[in-house]
Amino acid sequence: MPAHQLDRLIVVHVRDRLGRLLPEAAIEFDVNGSHAGEIPNSDGHGTLQVSSRGAVVTVRARYRGQVQSVTLAQGQDNHTFTFKVTIPTPFVVGILMLGALLSLSVLLEGPMANHIPLAFGITLMLIAIVLAFAFGEVNALQRRLILAMSSLGGGAVATEIPGFLRVNVSLGTSLVIGAAGALAVFILLYFYGPGADE
Repeated sequence: MPAHQLDRLIVVHVRDRLGRLLPEAAIEFDVNGSHAGEIPNSDGHGTLQVSSRGAVVTVRARYRGQVQSVTLAQGQDNHTFTFKVTIPTPFVVGILMLGALLSLSVLLEGPMANHIPLAFGITLMLIAIVLAFAFGEVNALQRRLILAMSSLGGGAVATEIPGFLRVNVSLGTSLVIGAAGALAVFILLYFYGPGADE
């Protein structure tokens, strides 16, 4: 019998929805119902050599409390698990509380009372950052809303920067946008900032 019929190399990847490997994932293998090996803290990838092509191989992946399992078909030698990855809740709450405290200090006539646009801008940018990482996959509408929020935040922060900026943007053959100051910063971030070209 040819050697390639005896040996079977199982290759497993554990990724997030953007295709990035998840280095903290644990991978477990069962062969014919018996435990055959485990990689407790993988780099998002694992392999298992099986001596029989007819063996029934079950693979489990664990990541941050989530578990997925699959029994491979006879001719299947690889599988990719995809996990939804979100920012830990304490981090999200911390960022939002920081923004709320910053805004509250403005409302209470604190040291930033004369810098309302700065507090508003920082709060919007923090919320946009949290939202950008909170979703595993964002649709086109969500991407535009997050981009608009971060651009508004950037424009508000720009009101604190001395100087003058004027921008003319051509969109197609008939639409031209002219803007200056904080509005110019908003236009630049919205049309040319990170994520605008997706």
